[in-house]
Amino acid sequence: MRSPSPRLIRIILVALCAGFAASAAHAGKLYKWVDANGVTHFSDVPAEGAQAVNVDGAQSYRAPASRGVEPTPAGAPAAGHVSGYSSLAVTVPADGAVLWNADGRIAVAASLEPALAGGHHLWFELDGARHEANGASAEVPAARGEHSLAAVVTDQVGAEIVRSATVSFVVRQNSAITPPQGPALPKKPRR
Repeated sequence: MRSPSPRLIRIILVALCAGFAASAAHAGKLYKWVDANGVTHFSDVPAEGAQAVNVDGAQSYRAPASRGVEPTPAGAPAAGHVSGYSSLAVTVPADGAVLWNADGRIAVAASLEPALAGGHHLWFELDGARHEANGASAEVPAARGEHSLAAVVTDQVGAEIVRSATVSFVVRQNSAITPPQGPALPKKPRR
């Protein structure tokens, strides 16, 4: 007779441990006994000669209350300021966009209603770093990877007046692993 493979034994042990953990999570008593072959068994049903084992409840963690400043809801004025703006939104890039071969910089744009008031400044906040806008657009550095972008209007002293909803986008680069494809690519000469 062929003995079970070590892999099969591991799978069975993991399944048993998961079963014990699930039953222990529901707390209560477990019973432990050793059979005639010296194998230790655990069960929630008592067997002859079993000893009761008390199992504590499942371990848990509760995060401490947040002590940070609550973020300003998208499009809402910052506390203590009257914005005077009815809308602010990032228009370029679109939320969820995938940008290819950006060469380290991307164009961004926003729409603001009404127009920017005197003494106010429009910024683009890319991954938490602010970049000043030129009108309602800018070119900002964005390396390969996932990014988040929001538009922010500040007053003369730099206090935030209004913030747009955040958009997320991804910058990708072609590589030897993912080369560009399509009919416009030059064909390699045949030998």
